[in-house]
Amino acid sequence: NESYMAIAAFFSFTGTAAFVAPRVAMLGVLRLSDQYAVATTDVQRVQIQAACEALGSLGTASHQTVGFFFFAIAVLILSVVMLRSESFDKLTAYVGILTSVVTFANDISIVVAPVLSGILMVVSLVLWLVWWIMISRQLLRLGKHGS
Repeated sequence: NESYMAIAAFFSFTGTAAFVAPRVAMLGVLRLSDQYAVATTDVQRVQIQAACEALGSLGTASHQTVGFFFFAIAVLILSVVMLRSESFDKLTAYVGILTSVVTFANDISIVVAPVLSGILMVVSLVLWLVWWIMISRQLLRLGKHGS
């Protein structure tokens, strides 16, 4: 189980990096905004606007999709380990598996069937929230009573 948890941690950290790094880079827009405010020519404004649009493209769905895809892999692995464990209830593990599957389906639908992606995104969001609450309760219970 420890090796599976290490693999899950790898995917979780990779997902975090894929999700957070573009947002940190987008903070450059703040400085560009200040430059735009003091720009004196149209050429300067157009250059700054182009730079802002380039930074803005970092926050598109592709980076979010990659981040959530890696998170979903991590949750799938965690949930399978939880199924084998007596420390977590099976419902939490099954909700984690379902969350991962819906997230994978959402990621695929963005490319294959964009019409479905909006619906799957909402379902995925609800499942993530439910799973996080369930995991939190399980971890609090384990902390109080031991495993």
